[in-house]
Amino acid sequence: MNIERMRQIDYFLGIPLLFFISLGSGIKSLWKRPSAEKPRRILFLELSEMGSAILAEPAMKKAKQQFQANLYFCIFQRNADCLKLLGLIEADHIFLIRDDTPWHFILDSFRFRRWSHQHAIDTLIDLELFSRFSALLTAWSGVSHRVGFQACHSEGLYRGNVYNHHAAYNPHHHIAHNYLMLVHQLCTRSNGHPYAKIVIGKEALQISPLTLQASEQQRVLQKLTMRLPKLNFSHQQPLVINVNRGGLIAQRSWPRGHFVTLIKQLLSFDPRAVILLSGADDAVEEADTLMKLVNSDRCFNIAGLFQIVELPYLYHLAKLMVSSDSGPAHFAAVTDMPVVALFGPETPALYHPLGKVTVLTAQLACSPCISAANHRKTSCRDNQCMQMITPEQVFAAIRNIHGNTDTIRMIQKQQV
Repeated sequence: MNIERMRQIDYFLGIPLLFFISLGSGIKSLWKRPSAEKPRRILFLELSEMGSAILAEPAMKKAKQQFQANLYFCIFQRNADCLKLLGLIEADHIFLIRDDTPWHFILDSFRFRRWSHQHAIDTLIDLELFSRFSALLTAWSGVSHRVGFQACHSEGLYRGNVYNHHAAYNPHHHIAHNYLMLVHQLCTRSNGHPYAKIVIGKEALQISPLTLQASEQQRVLQKLTMRLPKLNFSHQQPLVINVNRGGLIAQRSWPRGHFVTLIKQLLSFDPRAVILLSGADDAVEEADTLMKLVNSDRCFNIAGLFQIVELPYLYHLAKLMVSSDSGPAHFAAVTDMPVVALFGPETPALYHPLGKVTVLTAQLACSPCISAANHRKTSCRDNQCMQMITPEQVFAAIRNIHGNTDTIRMIQKQQV
Protein backbone atom coordinates (compact mmCIF):
# COMPACT_ATOMS: atom_id res chain seq x y z
CA MET A 1 0.00 0.00 0.00
CA ASN A 2 0.99 3.60 -0.51
CA ILE A 3 2.79 4.96 2.56
CA GLU A 4 0.61 8.08 2.66
CA ARG A 5 -2.55 5.99 2.63
CA MET A 6 -1.21 3.95 5.52
CA ARG A 7 -0.56 7.15 7.48
CA GLN A 8 -4.11 8.34 6.84
CA ILE A 9 -5.60 5.03 7.99
CA ASP A 10 -3.35 5.07 11.03
CA TYR A 11 -4.58 8.55 11.97
CA PHE A 12 -8.27 8.69 11.06
CA LEU A 13 -9.15 5.14 12.10
CA GLY A 14 -6.46 4.53 14.71
CA ILE A 15 -7.27 7.40 17.06
CA PRO A 16 -11.03 6.74 17.52
CA LEU A 17 -10.56 2.97 17.70
CA LEU A 18 -7.85 3.29 20.34
CA PHE A 19 -9.95 5.74 22.32
CA PHE A 20 -12.80 3.27 22.72
CA ILE A 21 -10.49 0.30 23.22
CA SER A 22 -8.71 2.24 25.96
CA LEU A 23 -12.01 2.96 27.69
CA GLY A 24 -12.78 -0.74 27.73
CA SER A 25 -9.27 -1.62 28.88
CA GLY A 26 -9.49 0.93 31.69
CA ILE A 27 -12.74 -0.53 32.98
CA LYS A 28 -11.41 -4.08 32.68
CA SER A 29 -8.24 -3.19 34.60
CA LEU A 30 -10.33 -2.25 37.65
CA TRP A 31 -10.79 -5.92 38.49
CA LYS A 32 -8.20 -7.72 36.34
CA ARG A 33 -4.49 -7.17 36.88
CA PRO A 34 -1.66 -8.35 34.59
CA SER A 35 -0.56 -11.91 35.14
CA ALA A 36 2.23 -12.34 37.68
CA GLU A 37 3.63 -15.31 35.77
CA LYS A 38 7.11 -15.03 34.34
CA PRO A 39 7.14 -14.32 30.57
CA ARG A 40 7.90 -17.46 28.60
CA ARG A 41 6.92 -16.58 25.03
CA ILE A 42 7.82 -13.03 24.07
CA LEU A 43 6.67 -11.53 20.79
CA PHE A 44 8.48 -8.49 19.39
CA LEU A 45 6.47 -6.27 17.08
CA GLU A 46 8.38 -4.12 14.55
CA LEU A 47 6.76 -3.83 11.17
CA SER A 48 8.15 -1.31 8.77
CA GLU A 49 11.91 -0.82 9.19
CA MET A 50 14.50 -3.51 8.47
CA GLY A 51 17.23 -1.43 10.07
CA SER A 52 15.23 -1.06 13.28
CA ALA A 53 14.75 -4.82 13.44
CA ILE A 54 18.55 -5.19 13.43
CA LEU A 55 18.89 -2.49 16.10
CA ALA A 56 16.46 -4.44 18.30
CA GLU A 57 18.90 -7.35 18.62
CA PRO A 58 20.38 -6.20 21.99
CA ALA A 59 16.86 -5.96 23.43
CA MET A 60 15.94 -9.41 22.13
CA LYS A 61 19.11 -10.93 23.59
CA LYS A 62 18.36 -9.26 26.93
CA ALA A 63 14.82 -10.65 27.00
CA LYS A 64 16.01 -14.14 26.12
CA GLN A 65 18.72 -14.11 28.79
CA GLN A 66 16.56 -12.51 31.47
CA PHE A 67 13.58 -14.83 31.15
CA GLN A 68 15.00 -17.85 29.27
CA ALA A 69 12.03 -17.22 27.00
CA ASN A 70 11.18 -18.31 23.47
CA LEU A 71 11.27 -15.35 21.10
CA TYR A 72 8.77 -14.50 18.38
CA PHE A 73 8.52 -11.65 15.91
CA CYS A 74 5.83 -9.89 13.86
CA ILE A 75 6.96 -7.93 10.79
CA PHE A 76 5.82 -6.91 7.32
CA GLN A 77 6.45 -9.72 4.84
CA ARG A 78 8.65 -7.54 2.60
CA ASN A 79 11.07 -6.97 5.51
CA ALA A 80 11.20 -10.47 6.97
CA ASP A 81 14.55 -11.56 5.48
CA CYS A 82 16.45 -9.17 7.76
CA LEU A 83 15.56 -11.37 10.75
CA LYS A 84 17.58 -14.22 9.22
CA LEU A 85 20.72 -12.15 9.71
CA LEU A 86 20.31 -12.26 13.49
CA GLY A 87 19.66 -15.96 13.96
CA LEU A 88 17.57 -15.32 17.08
CA ILE A 89 14.09 -16.11 15.75
CA GLU A 90 13.05 -19.49 14.36
CA ALA A 91 11.23 -19.39 11.03
CA ASP A 92 7.96 -20.73 12.46
CA HIS A 93 8.11 -18.10 15.22
CA ILE A 94 7.66 -15.24 12.76
CA PHE A 95 4.25 -13.82 11.83
CA LEU A 96 4.20 -11.99 8.51
CA ILE A 97 1.76 -9.24 7.60
CA ARG A 98 1.34 -8.54 3.91
CA ASP A 99 0.93 -4.87 3.06
CA ASP A 100 0.86 -5.16 -0.74
CA THR A 101 -2.95 -4.78 -0.86
CA PRO A 102 -5.53 -3.48 1.65
CA TRP A 103 -7.28 -6.86 1.71
CA HIS A 104 -4.12 -8.78 2.58
CA PHE A 105 -3.35 -6.18 5.21
CA ILE A 106 -6.75 -6.55 6.86
CA LEU A 107 -6.84 -10.34 6.58
CA ASP A 108 -3.41 -10.83 8.15
CA SER A 109 -4.25 -8.37 10.92
CA PHE A 110 -7.27 -10.46 11.88
CA ARG A 111 -5.22 -13.68 11.67
CA PHE A 112 -2.72 -12.22 14.10
CA ARG A 113 -4.86 -12.88 17.20
CA ARG A 114 -5.40 -16.55 16.38
CA TRP A 115 -1.70 -17.02 15.63
CA SER A 116 -0.79 -15.41 18.98
CA HIS A 117 -3.13 -17.76 20.83
CA GLN A 118 -1.92 -20.82 18.93
CA HIS A 119 1.64 -20.06 20.03
CA ALA A 120 0.53 -19.20 23.57
CA ILE A 121 2.19 -15.77 23.44
CA ASP A 122 2.12 -14.27 26.95
CA THR A 123 4.13 -11.10 26.30
CA LEU A 124 4.17 -8.58 23.47
CA ILE A 125 6.84 -5.87 23.19
CA ASP A 126 5.81 -3.20 20.69
CA LEU A 127 8.99 -1.68 19.24
CA GLU A 128 7.14 0.82 17.05
CA LEU A 129 7.45 4.34 18.40
CA PHE A 130 4.02 5.89 17.97
CA SER A 131 2.26 3.79 15.39
CA ARG A 132 -1.44 3.42 16.18
CA PHE A 133 -1.69 0.30 14.05
CA SER A 134 0.88 -1.51 16.20
CA ALA A 135 -1.03 -0.39 19.30
CA LEU A 136 -4.22 -1.83 17.80
CA LEU A 137 -2.43 -5.12 17.09
CA THR A 138 -1.17 -5.15 20.67
CA ALA A 139 -4.69 -4.74 22.03
CA TRP A 140 -6.08 -7.25 19.52
CA SER A 141 -3.49 -9.88 20.47
CA GLY A 142 -5.08 -10.38 23.89
CA VAL A 143 -1.74 -11.26 25.54
CA SER A 144 -1.21 -10.72 29.27
CA HIS A 145 1.92 -8.54 29.28
CA ARG A 146 1.83 -5.65 26.81
CA VAL A 147 4.90 -3.42 26.65
CA GLY A 148 5.24 -0.21 24.64
CA PHE A 149 6.34 3.39 24.50
CA GLN A 150 4.28 6.03 26.24
CA ALA A 151 4.09 9.63 25.06
CA CYS A 152 3.88 10.89 28.65
CA HIS A 153 3.60 14.68 28.28
CA SER A 154 4.37 14.83 24.56
CA GLU A 155 1.55 16.23 22.41
CA GLY A 156 0.10 14.75 19.27
CA LEU A 157 1.33 11.19 19.82
CA TYR A 158 -1.87 9.68 21.20
CA ARG A 159 -2.35 5.96 20.74
CA GLY A 160 -4.52 5.06 23.65
CA ASN A 161 -3.74 3.12 26.79
CA VAL A 162 -3.36 -0.48 25.69
CA TYR A 163 -0.05 -1.23 27.42
CA ASN A 164 0.30 -2.41 31.00
CA HIS A 165 4.09 -1.93 31.02
CA HIS A 166 5.15 1.52 29.81
CA ALA A 167 8.44 3.18 28.91
CA ALA A 168 8.85 6.86 28.17
CA TYR A 169 10.43 7.21 24.74
CA ASN A 170 13.62 9.23 25.10
CA PRO A 171 14.49 11.16 21.89
CA HIS A 172 17.98 11.91 23.24
CA HIS A 173 19.17 8.30 23.27
CA HIS A 174 19.84 5.81 20.49
CA ILE A 175 16.82 3.72 19.50
CA ALA A 176 18.58 0.51 20.60
CA HIS A 177 18.88 2.13 24.05
CA ASN A 178 15.13 2.80 24.01
CA TYR A 179 14.38 -0.79 23.01
CA LEU A 180 16.40 -2.02 26.00
CA MET A 181 14.30 0.23 28.23
CA LEU A 182 11.19 -1.65 27.12
CA VAL A 183 12.70 -4.94 28.25
CA HIS A 184 13.76 -3.33 31.53
CA GLN A 185 10.20 -2.19 32.19
CA LEU A 186 9.05 -5.77 31.71
CA CYS A 187 11.76 -7.03 34.05
CA THR A 188 10.82 -4.60 36.83
CA ARG A 189 7.05 -4.90 36.29
CA SER A 190 6.94 -1.12 36.77
CA ASN A 191 3.26 -0.69 35.94
CA GLY A 192 2.33 2.96 35.63
CA HIS A 193 5.94 4.17 36.04
CA PRO A 194 7.33 4.85 32.55
CA TYR A 195 10.74 6.15 33.56
CA ALA A 196 13.47 3.51 33.51
CA LYS A 197 15.86 4.29 36.40
CA ILE A 198 18.83 2.42 34.99
CA VAL A 199 22.14 3.06 33.26
CA ILE A 200 22.60 1.40 29.87
CA GLY A 201 26.26 1.30 28.88
CA LYS A 202 27.68 1.16 25.39
CA GLU A 203 28.69 -2.46 25.95
CA ALA A 204 25.00 -3.38 25.98
CA LEU A 205 24.48 -1.91 22.52
CA GLN A 206 26.39 -4.52 20.55
CA ILE A 207 25.27 -6.64 17.60
CA SER A 208 26.43 -10.26 17.73
CA PRO A 209 28.53 -11.22 14.69
CA LEU A 210 27.02 -13.66 12.25
CA THR A 211 28.67 -17.06 12.05
CA LEU A 212 29.46 -17.46 8.38
CA GLN A 213 28.97 -20.85 6.79
CA ALA A 214 31.72 -21.96 4.40
CA SER A 215 29.22 -23.44 1.96
CA GLU A 216 27.22 -20.20 1.81
CA GLN A 217 30.39 -18.16 1.40
CA GLN A 218 31.40 -20.33 -1.53
CA ARG A 219 27.95 -19.98 -3.11
CA VAL A 220 28.07 -16.19 -2.89
CA LEU A 221 31.58 -16.18 -4.32
CA GLN A 222 30.42 -18.35 -7.21
CA LYS A 223 27.50 -16.00 -7.97
CA LEU A 224 29.88 -13.05 -7.95
CA THR A 225 32.39 -14.86 -10.15
CA MET A 226 29.72 -15.81 -12.67
CA ARG A 227 28.62 -12.18 -12.92
CA LEU A 228 32.20 -10.83 -12.86
CA PRO A 229 34.51 -13.55 -14.24
CA LYS A 230 37.53 -11.22 -14.38
CA LEU A 231 37.34 -10.26 -10.69
CA ASN A 232 40.36 -11.53 -8.73
CA PHE A 233 40.09 -11.11 -4.95
CA SER A 234 43.75 -11.94 -4.39
CA HIS A 235 44.89 -8.90 -6.39
CA GLN A 236 41.93 -6.50 -6.22
CA GLN A 237 40.18 -4.59 -3.45
CA PRO A 238 36.34 -4.76 -3.69
CA LEU A 239 34.61 -1.65 -2.36
CA VAL A 240 30.80 -1.73 -2.06
CA ILE A 241 28.75 1.33 -2.96
CA ASN A 242 25.15 0.85 -1.86
CA VAL A 243 22.92 2.50 -4.45
CA ASN A 244 19.84 3.69 -2.62
CA ARG A 245 17.26 6.07 -4.05
CA GLY A 246 15.66 6.62 -0.66
CA GLY A 247 12.98 3.93 -0.68
CA LEU A 248 10.02 5.10 1.39
CA ILE A 249 11.91 8.30 2.25
CA ALA A 250 13.30 9.82 -0.93
CA GLN A 251 15.09 12.55 1.03
CA ARG A 252 17.68 9.96 2.15
CA SER A 253 19.20 9.60 -1.30
CA TRP A 254 22.67 10.92 -2.11
CA PRO A 255 23.00 12.76 -5.46
CA ARG A 256 23.98 10.71 -8.48
CA GLY A 257 26.76 13.12 -9.39
CA HIS A 258 28.30 12.72 -5.92
CA PHE A 259 28.40 8.94 -6.37
CA VAL A 260 30.13 9.31 -9.74
CA THR A 261 32.73 11.73 -8.38
CA LEU A 262 33.48 9.53 -5.36
CA ILE A 263 33.83 6.37 -7.45
CA LYS A 264 36.21 8.07 -9.86
CA GLN A 265 38.29 9.30 -6.93
CA LEU A 266 38.53 5.80 -5.47
CA LEU A 267 39.46 4.23 -8.78
CA SER A 268 42.04 6.92 -9.48
CA PHE A 269 43.84 6.66 -6.15
CA ASP A 270 43.85 2.89 -5.84
CA PRO A 271 44.65 0.89 -8.99
CA ARG A 272 43.50 -2.29 -7.24
CA ALA A 273 40.11 -0.89 -6.22
CA VAL A 274 37.04 -2.51 -7.75
CA ILE A 275 33.68 -0.84 -7.22
CA LEU A 276 30.65 -3.08 -6.68
CA LEU A 277 27.38 -1.17 -7.05
CA SER A 278 24.96 -3.04 -4.81
CA GLY A 279 21.29 -2.52 -4.06
CA ALA A 280 17.84 -4.06 -4.19
CA ASP A 281 15.98 -4.94 -7.40
CA ASP A 282 14.67 -1.38 -7.71
CA ALA A 283 18.25 -0.07 -7.81
CA VAL A 284 19.36 -2.02 -10.89
CA GLU A 285 18.52 0.75 -13.35
CA GLU A 286 20.20 3.43 -11.22
CA ALA A 287 23.31 1.28 -10.82
CA ASP A 288 23.44 0.81 -14.60
CA THR A 289 23.30 4.57 -15.06
CA LEU A 290 26.12 5.09 -12.55
CA MET A 291 28.26 2.44 -14.21
CA LYS A 292 27.87 4.13 -17.60
CA LEU A 293 28.70 7.55 -16.16
CA VAL A 294 31.81 6.24 -14.39
CA ASN A 295 32.87 4.45 -17.60
CA SER A 296 35.47 2.18 -16.04
CA ASP A 297 36.20 -1.52 -16.44
CA ARG A 298 36.61 -1.64 -12.64
CA CYS A 299 33.06 -0.53 -11.81
CA PHE A 300 30.36 -3.23 -11.84
CA ASN A 301 26.62 -3.42 -11.27
CA ILE A 302 25.64 -6.23 -8.88
CA ALA A 303 22.35 -4.66 -7.74
CA GLY A 304 19.64 -7.27 -7.33
CA LEU A 305 22.15 -10.13 -7.53
CA PHE A 306 22.07 -11.08 -3.85
CA GLN A 307 19.31 -11.70 -1.37
CA ILE A 308 19.45 -10.02 2.03
CA VAL A 309 20.65 -13.21 3.72
CA GLU A 310 23.59 -13.33 1.29
CA LEU A 311 24.77 -9.77 1.90
CA PRO A 312 26.95 -10.56 4.96
CA TYR A 313 28.92 -12.99 2.81
CA LEU A 314 29.43 -10.26 0.20
CA TYR A 315 30.48 -7.84 2.93
CA HIS A 316 32.96 -10.40 4.24
CA LEU A 317 34.71 -10.24 0.85
CA ALA A 318 34.68 -6.43 0.64
CA LYS A 319 37.01 -3.91 2.26
CA LEU A 320 34.37 -1.31 3.09
CA MET A 321 30.99 0.08 2.07
CA VAL A 322 29.54 3.53 1.48
CA SER A 323 25.81 3.78 2.07
CA SER A 324 23.14 6.31 2.83
CA ASP A 325 20.94 5.76 5.89
CA SER A 326 19.31 2.46 4.88
CA GLY A 327 19.06 -1.23 5.68
CA PRO A 328 22.44 -2.39 4.27
CA ALA A 329 24.32 -0.02 6.59
CA HIS A 330 22.70 -1.90 9.49
CA PHE A 331 23.07 -5.35 7.91
CA ALA A 332 26.83 -4.83 7.86
CA ALA A 333 26.81 -4.71 11.67
CA VAL A 334 26.81 -8.52 11.75
CA THR A 335 30.21 -8.45 9.96
CA ASP A 336 33.56 -6.72 10.49
CA MET A 337 33.32 -4.62 7.35
CA PRO A 338 33.67 -0.86 7.97
CA VAL A 339 30.85 1.37 6.73
CA VAL A 340 30.69 5.06 5.88
CA ALA A 341 27.04 5.98 6.53
CA LEU A 342 25.52 9.20 5.18
CA PHE A 343 22.73 10.75 7.27
CA GLY A 344 20.51 13.67 6.36
CA PRO A 345 16.77 13.81 7.15
CA GLU A 346 17.13 11.52 10.18
CA THR A 347 19.56 11.87 13.05
CA PRO A 348 22.47 9.45 13.44
CA ALA A 349 22.34 10.10 17.18
CA LEU A 350 19.27 7.86 17.31
CA TYR A 351 19.70 5.57 14.33
CA HIS A 352 23.38 5.10 13.50
CA PRO A 353 24.33 1.47 12.77
CA LEU A 354 25.89 -0.45 15.64
CA GLY A 355 28.73 -1.95 13.63
CA LYS A 356 32.05 -0.46 12.52
CA VAL A 357 30.61 2.78 11.22
CA THR A 358 31.80 6.27 10.38
CA VAL A 359 28.85 8.66 10.21
CA LEU A 360 28.80 11.76 8.02
CA THR A 361 26.12 14.43 8.26
CA ALA A 362 25.89 18.04 7.06
CA GLN A 363 24.44 19.15 10.43
CA LEU A 364 22.05 21.64 8.87
CA ALA A 365 19.84 23.72 11.13
CA CYS A 366 16.75 21.97 9.76
CA SER A 367 18.06 18.45 10.36
CA PRO A 368 16.62 16.10 11.36
CA CYS A 369 13.26 16.87 9.79
CA ILE A 370 12.00 13.29 10.24
CA SER A 371 11.30 11.91 13.69
CA ALA A 372 8.82 9.97 15.79
CA ALA A 373 7.04 13.24 16.53
CA ASN A 374 5.97 13.70 12.87
CA HIS A 375 5.56 10.01 12.05
CA ARG A 376 8.57 10.27 9.72
CA LYS A 377 6.86 12.63 7.31
CA THR A 378 8.49 15.77 5.95
CA SER A 379 7.48 18.46 3.46
CA CYS A 380 11.10 18.96 2.34
CA ARG A 381 11.61 18.54 -1.41
CA ASP A 382 15.21 19.74 -1.54
CA ASN A 383 17.45 17.45 0.52
CA GLN A 384 20.36 19.80 0.94
CA CYS A 385 21.24 17.78 4.07
CA MET A 386 22.40 15.00 1.74
CA GLN A 387 23.62 17.15 -1.14
CA MET A 388 25.98 19.07 1.15
CA ILE A 389 27.83 15.87 2.12
CA THR A 390 30.53 16.13 -0.51
CA PRO A 391 32.39 13.30 -2.26
CA GLU A 392 35.60 14.80 -0.86
CA GLN A 393 34.30 14.37 2.70
CA VAL A 394 33.37 10.77 2.05
CA PHE A 395 36.72 10.08 0.41
CA ALA A 396 38.53 11.60 3.40
CA ALA A 397 36.50 9.40 5.76
CA ILE A 398 37.45 6.33 3.74
CA ARG A 399 41.11 7.28 4.00
CA ASN A 400 40.81 7.50 7.77
CA ILE A 401 39.08 4.14 8.25
CA HIS A 402 41.47 1.57 9.64
CA GLY A 403 44.71 3.10 8.42
CA ASN A 404 46.27 -0.36 8.39
CA THR A 405 44.12 -1.72 5.57
CA ASP A 406 45.65 -2.42 2.19
CA THR A 407 43.42 0.12 0.49
CA ILE A 408 44.40 2.96 2.79
CA ARG A 409 48.09 2.13 2.61
CA MET A 410 47.91 2.21 -1.17
CA ILE A 411 46.14 5.57 -1.15
CA GLN A 412 48.60 7.09 1.28
CA LYS A 413 51.58 5.75 -0.66
CA GLN A 414 50.36 7.25 -3.92
CA GLN A 415 49.66 10.62 -2.33
CA VAL A 416 53.25 10.79 -1.08
